[in-house]
Amino acid sequence: MKNILYTIILSFLFSFVVGCGELPEEKPVSAESFTITIEEIIDAVDSGNPNEYAKLLTEDSRFRFGNWPEVKGKKAIHKAQTEFYASVKKTKHEIIRHWKNDSSIVADMLVTYTRIDGSTLTLPVVDIFEIKGNKVDATFIYMDIAPLYEKPKSK
Repeated sequence: MKNILYTIILSFLFSFVVGCGELPEEKPVSAESFTITIEEIIDAVDSGNPNEYAKLLTEDSRFRFGNWPEVKGKKAIHKAQTEFYASVKKTKHEIIRHWKNDSSIVADMLVTYTRIDGSTLTLPVVDIFEIKGNKVDATFIYMDIAPLYEKPKSK
């Protein structure tokens, strides 16, 4: 069931990126001036340092992780990331594929979390980054993070 849902979400996101669906009306950055890359964004996330990600954000950026409430503003996002990073030892994203248009990047990835106790868990994730002025203006993370906070099953 999860694989079917995951495939549906990816198909839906892919349709927007390749132009089969409608994109948001606002297109603030032309393709020529949009130079930030998915690798830069993910490197900042995986640094474990909220300051690194904050450097990439617009002042009024928006951030939504799964079904948690949306956070608005660079300072609030920094605070939310600081709290999240305190709950894990580290993160490592593997970019499976990504798509880019003139105002967004969509990335299909696997993220490996190292918990505080040293155990690891890899989960699928799809992130959407809206870009404005070559900065991240919105981050939408689609995943079920609940398994990260479940106790690892003993063997």
